[in-house]
Amino acid sequence: MDHQADFPRNPKSGADVPRGAAREDYSPGIASPGLGSLAHKVQRNLEDYGWRITAKKALAYLVRSVYFQQVYRIYRIQLDATKPPEDFDKHDFAFRILTAQDVDMIAQVENIAEWLRGQLKDKVEAGQLCLVALNEEKIVGFNLINFKQATLVLVNLKKELRRGFAWSEHIAVRKEFRRTGLGSQLRYRIFEELKRRGIRRLYGGTLRSNTASLKLTRSVGFKEIADVLYHKSFSFENWRYKRVRGCLVGRIVFPAVNRALNRKDILGRYRRLLGSEQYSKDALRELQFQKLIAVLRHASRWIPFYARRLKEIGMEPEDVKTLEDIRRIPPLERRDVIEHRLDMVDIRYRDSVSAADQALQAPGFPRYFAGFRRHRLIRNTSTGSTGTPTVFYDDGSTTALSWAHELRLKHWYGLPPGVKEARMSGISTTYAARSTLRSAREYLWNQMLIPGLFLSDREYEFSLRKIRKFKPRVLWGPTSALTGLARYVQRVNEDVAPCRPDLVISWAAPLYEHEKNLLTKVFGCPVTNLYGTREVGHIAMLCPHGSVHVNQENYLVELEGMGSGEESAAPGMLLITPLNESPMPFLRYRIGDLAEWGGSDCPCGRSLGVLKSILGRIGEVFETKDGRFIEPNFWSRAFMVGRQSQDVERFQVVYRNNERILIRIVPRPSYSAETEADFRLLMEKNFPSTVQFEFEYVSDIKPQPSGKYLVVVNEIEQQGQRLVNVVDQ
Repeated sequence: MDHQADFPRNPKSGADVPRGAAREDYSPGIASPGLGSLAHKVQRNLEDYGWRITAKKALAYLVRSVYFQQVYRIYRIQLDATKPPEDFDKHDFAFRILTAQDVDMIAQVENIAEWLRGQLKDKVEAGQLCLVALNEEKIVGFNLINFKQATLVLVNLKKELRRGFAWSEHIAVRKEFRRTGLGSQLRYRIFEELKRRGIRRLYGGTLRSNTASLKLTRSVGFKEIADVLYHKSFSFENWRYKRVRGCLVGRIVFPAVNRALNRKDILGRYRRLLGSEQYSKDALRELQFQKLIAVLRHASRWIPFYARRLKEIGMEPEDVKTLEDIRRIPPLERRDVIEHRLDMVDIRYRDSVSAADQALQAPGFPRYFAGFRRHRLIRNTSTGSTGTPTVFYDDGSTTALSWAHELRLKHWYGLPPGVKEARMSGISTTYAARSTLRSAREYLWNQMLIPGLFLSDREYEFSLRKIRKFKPRVLWGPTSALTGLARYVQRVNEDVAPCRPDLVISWAAPLYEHEKNLLTKVFGCPVTNLYGTREVGHIAMLCPHGSVHVNQENYLVELEGMGSGEESAAPGMLLITPLNESPMPFLRYRIGDLAEWGGSDCPCGRSLGVLKSILGRIGEVFETKDGRFIEPNFWSRAFMVGRQSQDVERFQVVYRNNERILIRIVPRPSYSAETEADFRLLMEKNFPSTVQFEFEYVSDIKPQPSGKYLVVVNEIEQQGQRLVNVVDQ
């Protein structure tokens, strides 16, 4: 059972969260507990929550005349933005709106919610809306809506509602019918009925400790906006209003800070994505076509590399009449990006390229106040999982688009912008504990950074301690890092219930079924996956119904030898074309991954294209004798910084017996003794002193028979050590 309530802002201010509400009676107070009432409540709570929670609530109930405190979470939803799911009518329940003549049904509702006894008939006669769900003739759930006022029972406060607003006074489902989707059915049916009556906005509230109720509200699209903190000690009472920080972060602070970094219009892109994902398939293809023409015109005019390439094949942007016509353009290889990097940059940004190359910040690290600088480009590199990192340049537009896609993914799982996140990234425990930038990001963006590479039990213990304190609602990380953390939690038998997230998002590798099952079992929440590359951004995302949806509004995805979105019987090499103008566009970029198109529509109702599977590349994760995990992403990142990113043509790492590691390198002409010294220094900072490094310089590194290059080759005999094959992007 979920009790709903609302609140005003501080009474001294005269303003209200349901804007336009006039103040009415303000007489704070809590009724004195009675033993008969307490016995009844204990019985009901034992049935609903078990003895532990019941004992805590009973103790609080007994002492509340002396000391009492509680926190109510307030939420709202814009009804014109709601849309019921496709399976909206697929249920086993009947629904009905009560009238004052439904005496028997009113009695059943009052039996479910004892605080309504003797009141519901009067409320219905006064114009309140009560929607009930029936299983045969028995009422199993209801939702009560007030159109005139919001009531916060906590402090006996009533607030008048503005016309067009409504208040969810109470929603409840019988215990035996929970986890059937009935709560969501009640919500969506109330939304449709309220829209029919001209209501624009619905408010509601519940105890912040009522996690089940909050999960329901999030899943149907409510946005949490504020808390009411009430405190009573003897006869002294006070309460205060506190706006939910995630709302301010997501709607104001996060977009504003990113705007200063030249990452523009994140929220605008996000809102447009929520609309366009409901387009018809033909409308999406038309949108793709219009954006493709704009990108081709931009590339032919401002990008020397593409101007030459289009001239060589005798093609003008106006020659493209359908999306399939893009097949005339040869695929873009990684080697093309490496060899023609400068010619692939917009000629208007030539001076900015030099400035970006000379900048001291790490690859991809933003320039502060880039939006106000003359040189806005930043230098970035790919992970180099094929053995060759590619250098590219971004003005912040690709990053802004990636942020918008991440917001959409969280929205799919009922999470609004600004919720707390913990992100496993390439930082050390020392950096995570002391960095001022990390602390600023945590405060301004609600994002906590924790180690995500080169992990041992020490890093896992540190991360888990930080997660317990921060209590994020979203846990991000490379798939291997997340599964490593999950195995650590299992191994040490840690209880993560007090800090359980609402969503786990994996990236940097495909998410396999056994990995998803492990993460779901350990963290007890939905698990999803982001697929993309550094060069082009987030290409596809896993929805709650298990489909990998392409972000079709912003990417044209092809399988080589097939078209865009054509159902395939066999895997094909992915070709990616971002559909937004940028200083360094990628047309038909062969990213090196294999995938298959899916043909059927997704039950989620979104018309975005679906990838049946992404096969990715094969890499290795090895557990050393001292319990550390070394994964290909570590080596990829090692060659992304300093001289290594510019002086190394290709690399391969070979594990050998007796803690020896061979680094096989194809050097470029600029490679020098300083490059090797820099690399050795980096290894000394990250590896135990017992590990010995050897360097081997070769003219070429041969691929496997399949044509793939292995980043890691393991020659160690399996004597008590564990080798795990995973797919690594």
